[in-house]
Amino acid sequence: MKHSTAMKELNSTLKSLSEEDLPYALYVKNRIQMDDGHRDYRRGPDTQLLRKTESYLKSIQNLKEINDIIINYFSNTRDSDIFYFIDLLNETIEEMYVRGGDRSSYKRDKRKLNFTLHMIKQDIQSTGYYQDIEVIDEIKNKYFKFLYLSFSYSFYLEKHLDLNYIQTDYSKVITENPLHFKKYDHEEFYLWAKGYLDKDIGHQAISNSLKYAPTTNEDYKTVINSIFDILYINDHYAYTIIKEKLLNAWYQKNYRKKNKGKRDYFFLTDDTYACLEILTKKYNVSKNKIIENLINEKYAKECKYKDGSDKYS
Repeated sequence: MKHSTAMKELNSTLKSLSEEDLPYALYVKNRIQMDDGHRDYRRGPDTQLLRKTESYLKSIQNLKEINDIIINYFSNTRDSDIFYFIDLLNETIEEMYVRGGDRSSYKRDKRKLNFTLHMIKQDIQSTGYYQDIEVIDEIKNKYFKFLYLSFSYSFYLEKHLDLNYIQTDYSKVITENPLHFKKYDHEEFYLWAKGYLDKDIGHQAISNSLKYAPTTNEDYKTVINSIFDILYINDHYAYTIIKEKLLNAWYQKNYRKKNKGKRDYFFLTDDTYACLEILTKKYNVSKNKIIENLINEKYAKECKYKDGSDKYS
């Protein structure tokens, strides 16, 4: 590796960058490598160039590895190329300004990170770049993905990313719902809820639960709350319906477990029993199912608030 003045300045420049700016430095390096840096990012997303940057972010484990990638590339180029990279990086990094405070906080708060990623991707999809989102989602590290989207956002929407408006929505959600399932805030519930949502064919497209792949018990809690954060802010009706369905299924699961081997007996008048038999024939279901549906319907109507929470729990 050469030890020129240019390389020393390159090392100094890279050390002066925050961790959050390294993915953009990688993008600038790729821009120079691919065509001498003459692409105009103001015209919109350059798919080939962005894909190259994405491929690096998919392969690294630590953002500091970007320093080595950049140094290794420029160790085999002319000094003038190095100075050009430094000038171009310094010239454009301010233009990639992201409004909304400390991006490193998103690394610590996974729930906020999930919410923010969804809202950013929703904005980009609104411009019609659906295939780009699919490729971006191949970056498995969500924090890397967030940093990548922080600078590439302006290529798609021709404006800087403003995290303040997303933070406002997020603050509203967590103020009103610090936990969406406060009564069931335990490991067993969150593990079960993720599996239930994954299998809920009718609502998979709305909850997007299959897009989350939690690995720890704490991740499961974060994922379930993240799913309902997004539902709450985007579609309150869907939020209420899916939450109610989930809670009813959880109740039924535990009721069956608690009463396994037991039987309940109900005494009906002859007239009521005749009505029950007619209903079973009409809907072609068992008597128990008719009774269960009637109770659930009555309970939802008279024992729940409009937001789906219980009145008497």
